[in-house]
Amino acid sequence: MFLVRLLKLPVGSLYRHVALLRIIAYRNNCNVTSGPIYEMIQSCKKYCLFNIILQTVDSGVMPTKSEWHRTISSAIVHRQKTIFNISRLMYKKLSIFNQIVNSMTPSVWWLLAWLVPKRSNVCKLMMKLCVGEDKLNGNARVYKKGVCF
Repeated sequence: MFLVRLLKLPVGSLYRHVALLRIIAYRNNCNVTSGPIYEMIQSCKKYCLFNIILQTVDSGVMPTKSEWHRTISSAIVHRQKTIFNISRLMYKKLSIFNQIVNSMTPSVWWLLAWLVPKRSNVCKLMMKLCVGEDKLNGNARVYKKGVCF
């Protein structure tokens, strides 16, 4: 993130000094509600990274670029998994899907559709059946003698 890059600038840098002042003002509940540093802080709070930023400001020890990249990546994956799990539990229609799928990896059917595009219609039908959105006899006409395709 750009905020960590600002904090990793040399000690005498004006940009680092301004970033530190805005972070400290935000921490002390001063009237900091606009500006690019405020937007960066909001992004950090969205992914639960603001406490790590405050710890680095307090200690003065900055993580390396690769450590920070891993921290950000894991925070984003954790948030996306949480959103995925909450949203799939909110819909009654996804009860069959919830029994089949327990992780955020792509379904085998979508992978097959990606590998063999000619079979995408079949894969789409299978996914509709998994999530309970389609009926097997959706195109059937009912006659007096029974169902006719």
